[in-house]
Amino acid sequence: MPESAGTSDAGRIPGQEVARVLVDTSLPHMDRLFDYSVPEDFDSAASPGARVRVRLGSRTHDGFVISRCHGSDHGSRLRSIDSVVSPVPVLTSEVADLSRMVADHYAGSMSDVVRLAVPPRHAGAERAWSELALAPADAMPAAPDPDRLRAWSAYPAGAAFAAHVADGEPARAVWSCAPAGRWTVALAGLVTQVAGAGGGVVVVLPDRTDVEDLVSAIGPEIPEPWLSVLRADVGPAARYREFLRVLSGQARIVIGTRAASFAPVVNLRLAAIWDDADPSHCELRAPYPHAREVLALRSRLTGCALLVGGYHRTCEAQQWVETGWAHQVNPDVGEVRRLRPTVAALGTAGPVEAARRIPSGAAAALREGLESGPVLVVTARRGYVPVTACQQCRELAQCPRCGGTLTITEDPDVESDHSRIRCAACESPGQDWTCPECGGTKLRAVRVGALRTAEELGRMFPGLPVIISTGERPTRQAEDRPALVVATSGVEPVAENGYAAAAFLDARLDLRRPDVRASEQALHRWMNACALLRPGAKVMIVADSDEPCVQALIRWDPAGFAAAELERRAELAMPPAVPMVRFDGTEQDLRTVAEAMGGIDGIRVRGPRPVADEFPRTRAAEPTTQYRLLVSWADAGLAGEARRLVVAMSSAHRGGAIRVQVDPFVIE
Repeated sequence: MPESAGTSDAGRIPGQEVARVLVDTSLPHMDRLFDYSVPEDFDSAASPGARVRVRLGSRTHDGFVISRCHGSDHGSRLRSIDSVVSPVPVLTSEVADLSRMVADHYAGSMSDVVRLAVPPRHAGAERAWSELALAPADAMPAAPDPDRLRAWSAYPAGAAFAAHVADGEPARAVWSCAPAGRWTVALAGLVTQVAGAGGGVVVVLPDRTDVEDLVSAIGPEIPEPWLSVLRADVGPAARYREFLRVLSGQARIVIGTRAASFAPVVNLRLAAIWDDADPSHCELRAPYPHAREVLALRSRLTGCALLVGGYHRTCEAQQWVETGWAHQVNPDVGEVRRLRPTVAALGTAGPVEAARRIPSGAAAALREGLESGPVLVVTARRGYVPVTACQQCRELAQCPRCGGTLTITEDPDVESDHSRIRCAACESPGQDWTCPECGGTKLRAVRVGALRTAEELGRMFPGLPVIISTGERPTRQAEDRPALVVATSGVEPVAENGYAAAAFLDARLDLRRPDVRASEQALHRWMNACALLRPGAKVMIVADSDEPCVQALIRWDPAGFAAAELERRAELAMPPAVPMVRFDGTEQDLRTVAEAMGGIDGIRVRGPRPVADEFPRTRAAEPTTQYRLLVSWADAGLAGEARRLVVAMSSAHRGGAIRVQVDPFVIE
């Protein structure tokens, strides 16, 4: 229920105009609407969705008008709105309701969610938009080509799903894209059909490259004004300008990264997300929502269709399938057999083979593939030698100045590895390093990066071009000719006609990550890379063949792996099978949380235990020791219980620094 913001000298006028305002404050116990009187001068400007400035306590805050009413239920006198920052109603009622749902789902504050949903105001962009008085776009000049939905006929349930979506029905599907399948073609066809019928569309993609690929696939069939690209990296003015185009109804199709999931699209009929296993879909700011869950909540709220697609399948999507909330759209079994790569696992061999960076089996597959085109080699780390250790006692080498990891950098002008030793943190030279344990002065490689791998491949296959693609130096395309392409996971270039062979050299390292999702994430990376290969291409993976995720890759069975992994998560009481909340804070605060939550029947509490602080208070601050508490409970009310506890502690001025994450993406 909205509350009064306090008293003012103006007093409460019977029958006065009242605005119910969401105040932008991070205090959990202030997560509610407050009533403010609307001065006559602001009567037309302070409309629902407008930005205002109001007094709360002794401070002035930004806020949004959520609704207007005549009079207030509170007996106390109301403060007046101080000013209207902008009369543009940037917070629509649909997005406001969605923000409330997301906040409740993630045990967070609505104001934090609105901060993610509505970009910061840019006065220049808003002024230009107002002067142009943009009108909704005209109707599409010609009906979209139904043949663009032909790609869905390769899936037994695909044509029916596409037809339901095109007809405006609230269908929900989990789509496993066929190996070597062109996901952009299938998704672009669905988008154009919905938009051509007058519906709005939101498509959320992992990164800029995927956004550009889908926009290119849509092509000129959709009028340019109808399409809006929402990305955080385009700058505040451009982002706000595109947001206003969507708000006005001119742009009917929104394609972007995770923030696009809140876009105020008019007449939304389809919400889609591609590659929901990608970590970039998880917001890094409170309350840390995942774009997949935001779109699912939006589908429940508006009744729009929902599509979750990828080569890989997450446990969350599999849970929707098993509960019947969504249907699965899988490729034909015969098509999978025809298109999937031929995968072989290189398990433990002799000590000589195990010591090689590039095993002989992988080298043979690459050599064969180079006869007909480019080959792909995937590594887990960038750099030359990113991790080193003492050659004598195997103790990890650390910088004597700051304690950072000593690395060997790439410098073609320096022949000696010893002269290229640098600290990864402070970049101090480490030529004079001495092991504090045994006094040794020589280093050995513990982890080999993409640059060193490319160097070894160049020696192994002389005369062939070597292309390197890392997060720091990404490469978009690889020519359709024999070449060695060395890439870190996630930034593999696209070959015009697909790669002729591939090798995953650090598969064991992928599986050893200290994360409950390690196997799921490893299979996700491998399948995305294998999708770049030609049908039937050979893939060599340096891992044991009895690993469940390796077997899933060999069979190309993402649904089977997700089902087995979901069952394993249930045994471990881990999400999504069992809801979990992660608390980060001081030891004293978390012990209070543990005591309160532990008193609820059926709740399982792990911790608190010390962890490194991932979010220092300031940029200059050194990471401090924080504590972590994991709470799981096989009840949908866990988030609500966590929220009530945090609100109670905040109201008592305790535990203000506690961070709460519901179903965290990383579970160490």
